[in-house]
Amino acid sequence: MNEDKYTTLIVKYLTNEISQEERDLLDGWIKSSDNNLEIFEKYESIWKLSSGTNNFEPDLEQALIRFNQNILQRENKTARKSKTIRLKYWIGTAASILFVIGFYFMNNPSKSSNKVIAFQTSEKENILPDGSHIWLNKGTNIQFDSIFDTRIVELNGEAFFDVERNPQKPFEINCAQSHIKVLGTSFNIRAYSNEKFVEVTVASGTVEVSNDKQNQKVKITKNQKAIINTLSGEIELGSDMQLNDISWKNGELKFENESLIHIATSLSKYFNTDIQVTSAIENCKFTFSFKNPELDQILTLFENYYQIQKSSDLKKIIISGESCD
Repeated sequence: MNEDKYTTLIVKYLTNEISQEERDLLDGWIKSSDNNLEIFEKYESIWKLSSGTNNFEPDLEQALIRFNQNILQRENKTARKSKTIRLKYWIGTAASILFVIGFYFMNNPSKSSNKVIAFQTSEKENILPDGSHIWLNKGTNIQFDSIFDTRIVELNGEAFFDVERNPQKPFEINCAQSHIKVLGTSFNIRAYSNEKFVEVTVASGTVEVSNDKQNQKVKITKNQKAIINTLSGEIELGSDMQLNDISWKNGELKFENESLIHIATSLSKYFNTDIQVTSAIENCKFTFSFKNPELDQILTLFENYYQIQKSSDLKKIIISGESCD
């Protein structure tokens, strides 16, 4: 049995949509190896710890907290470092499993009235029911009607869209009281609920941007950016598309003779961490690139030149040092 087939059967089992013949196939596969049993139990655990209902809208954060607590309780004699590595593995597994379950509902619209895709640990291409392609950044969720005849998506977080053209049915994204409308184009939206600005960056085509608080509509085209103030609703044209505006999608950070202040801004967005630099070094220039970077890798680079202060949870980092003039 191939992987796609057995994952589909597991999801159908969890949602009570499995036939007796399919159940027999699944039972046989589970019994055929300990590894198959472990895979099945992972799916079952995450399903029970999330929503566990056919109206699929899992609380990923709470599910992961409970799931990780269970793992630690079972393995409380293991060394702390090993626990951390294992937790990172389980978080990735849980997010992937919830995505697979959500993807099942997306391709079987009769099974649920709406669905949320939550995908926090990896950037992967997915296809919406109308043929549009979407990549979701960490901590992002989207929601849309199962049938998808209106082509309206609710977004919280960051996503890159490559929209299938349909002049009769514009594609719309609602986020933070802002609205983006397109016919067929590719663009990036950053709209996390805890941030004060929504950023829309166009890679190809034309995008119309508006906000509930202002009677204002702005159209932007290839390599342009619109920045929406979520408090006032005002829309401003930002600087042209920068090298790292969609670095999260490609998994690569590149800086070419960039000032440290601009590097810190890009790193803050990429790692969802508040990274600050003191005024004395903000104009120092660097050139470097990382493929699939880890924050520790980059901090190690800067430690060769500067002092670095980190909060215990790595949510705030301050880089300081002497002027490079």
